[in-house]
Amino acid sequence: MAIDFSMLGKFGLKQLFDRFEKNLLKKLNCVKLGKIKAFYPDKQNADIQIEGYPLISGVPVSFISGANFSIQVPIEEGDDCIVLFCDTDLDNWVEGKGFVPAFSQDMHGLNGAVALLGIKNILTKVENYITNGIRIKYKNSEIELNDSGITINGN
Repeated sequence: MAIDFSMLGKFGLKQLFDRFEKNLLKKLNCVKLGKIKAFYPDKQNADIQIEGYPLISGVPVSFISGANFSIQVPIEEGDDCIVLFCDTDLDNWVEGKGFVPAFSQDMHGLNGAVALLGIKNILTKVENYITNGIRIKYKNSEIELNDSGITINGN
């Protein structure tokens, strides 16, 4: 993005650089809200739609996991997500090649997208949210763990 110095007569230098910064920030992908269009459990990635963007395919999906555990949840079309755009593309990392130089020099590009699920708005909020334990719920079944013990509701 070039600075248009012809505008210097119309604006002072500070205003010109402020305008340049504002225009630059508009084009910078950092964090956006998106919707899952398709989820691929075998690759644990998704196609995601962000308003005003082309469909982004093959986006890694983040879920709670570690070396020897994972919590797997159903991911469905229409689920909301937060999309983070990394400082570099993730192609090599996604392919299991570790932290080697990226294929492209894109910063905050679409190839650096990662989806975080679980964000809710007021219309999709978790009903009867508990603050004194852990609840795992799927459709009509649930397990709740708190100081009093474990409660299982369902078949």
